[in-house]
Amino acid sequence: MNNTKYDLPDLTFVIPFYYDGEFRLENLQIVLKILGQFEANVIVIEQGNYQHFTNTDYYFDAAGINGKYWFIPNRDVTIMDGLFYRTRIINIGLKKVETKYAAIYDTDVFFESKNYLRAYQKLNENYTFVYPYDGKFVDVERHYIKDGIIKEKESFANGSYGGAVFVNLSKYQECGLENENLIGWSPDDVERQARVSILGNGICRIEGKCYHILHQKIGFASSANPFNEQNLKEYHKVMNMKKEELQDYIKTWNWK
Repeated sequence: MNNTKYDLPDLTFVIPFYYDGEFRLENLQIVLKILGQFEANVIVIEQGNYQHFTNTDYYFDAAGINGKYWFIPNRDVTIMDGLFYRTRIINIGLKKVETKYAAIYDTDVFFESKNYLRAYQKLNENYTFVYPYDGKFVDVERHYIKDGIIKEKESFANGSYGGAVFVNLSKYQECGLENENLIGWSPDDVERQARVSILGNGICRIEGKCYHILHQKIGFASSANPFNEQNLKEYHKVMNMKKEELQDYIKTWNWK
């Protein structure tokens, strides 16, 4: 990685963090270092029984980023012990953003430098959502990464909406922000894309791949989530709504 700082003055990266193993913390530290190539803001918002992301100033300074950190105790947000209430944590983070744009950004992903810049440019062209990749999701072993440079790629999938999305924050607020009816690890990535699309907002994808740092499987993924059936019902409910129905439904959400 070179020492050039790319200017993204109106953007804040919002990174929801839940400690489910040392691998997650190590991946977060790698991602922060990669984001250090940009002049932008970063918010790390952690949920848990106690704080795992300690020495925050050190890691922000080491990465060369303008970072802020909040810790949200499980008792303040969770429905059951050990459950990462991802949509709510993201919303808490988004409400702390003071810039025009935000990037909802996972702890384990990164992109080519040009893709961040292109995504930011597209936001300036009045898109509501911009994905900094075209749907290809590539797994990368951590030991194949050095300063964000990919040494070897493992596997990939197509059509993904996970990892990261850059958003026009005021327009996303009109779309309801994250849907907190989706609890735990859920189809929040595909639901938000569908909802914003139904509401008629501009969505753009940037050519390229999302590089995902491999990690252990977590307990609340997919069918292991006890709220999985409820989440799928909510997703299909949104998917089957017309624009006017969805606008009325969003008005009932109390977290906006």
